[in-house]
Amino acid sequence: MLTSLKQNKKILSRCIAEFNRTPLTTWSAIIVSALSLALPASLYMMTMNCTALFDGLKQTPQITVFLTHDADLDSVNTLRSKVLEELQARAVTVVYPDQALNEFTELTGLYEISSHIHDNPFPVTMLVEPNDSKTNAEAYQTLANQISRFSIVDSVQFDLKWVNKLFTLNRLAWAIMVFSGGLMLLVSVVLIFNGTRHQIRMRIDDIRVVRAVGASNGFVAKPYVHTAIMQSLLIITLTYLVVQATRIYLEPIVLDLATLYEVELAVAGLPWTVWATIAAGVLILNHLTVMATVLFCLHRIDGEIH
Repeated sequence: MLTSLKQNKKILSRCIAEFNRTPLTTWSAIIVSALSLALPASLYMMTMNCTALFDGLKQTPQITVFLTHDADLDSVNTLRSKVLEELQARAVTVVYPDQALNEFTELTGLYEISSHIHDNPFPVTMLVEPNDSKTNAEAYQTLANQISRFSIVDSVQFDLKWVNKLFTLNRLAWAIMVFSGGLMLLVSVVLIFNGTRHQIRMRIDDIRVVRAVGASNGFVAKPYVHTAIMQSLLIITLTYLVVQATRIYLEPIVLDLATLYEVELAVAGLPWTVWATIAAGVLILNHLTVMATVLFCLHRIDGEIH
């Protein structure tokens, strides 16, 4: 036990010494890497909360189905069941003619005109809300075509432009998140590569000696791997602090927006599964980058020795 503690203390001291040897290069790589993770993570967190806000607004695209005037109650109920069960819609709301006329009167204020209408001009209408698997405009169009094949359906309408805009914005948000994250990660990999190579160059004489007596790649890489682990822990910590600061800063704005639209919303942070994925990704990426850098530099050093 004491031996293990002494070894860990020695490894920690060596890592701190490496940090102090090249502080600017090391901390630049850590800060840039943390920001490169915090940017897409914060975008994902805000996209997740905005999605919850929009779900609360209940403004998902709906398909409006107008039925023929001779459709009876049994036919309407049968069609509703088929749309829910066979076409797997999430919800179907039936608006009967009297209800539609009352809503029209309330909306326009034409009470006197409405009172003189003897034959209600409004047909039975169905508002169909597709399920979550309908994630693009083509899927909405397919569902609308399937509904239009029923005999009591007169016409089917939905705002295709609005649906296209909704899904285009969603794809744009994900594309920005992935592109920005990938670009920043590439920058962090380059910084880690250059930082590790710089550390190796500063100890190149020692490395030449141990390589001359037969030291393995793993032996030479060991201190740099330990440093990479410490860097990874610092990157994860800084990323967490930046994302939490972003959540605290934007929380009042999102809550004000939710209050404006009368939606109950609690701004959520990233789930633990996302943080576990980020931590594993950082550890693996740093380890692979450092090992690749060490092998690259050792190959050149061995060439110089021979």
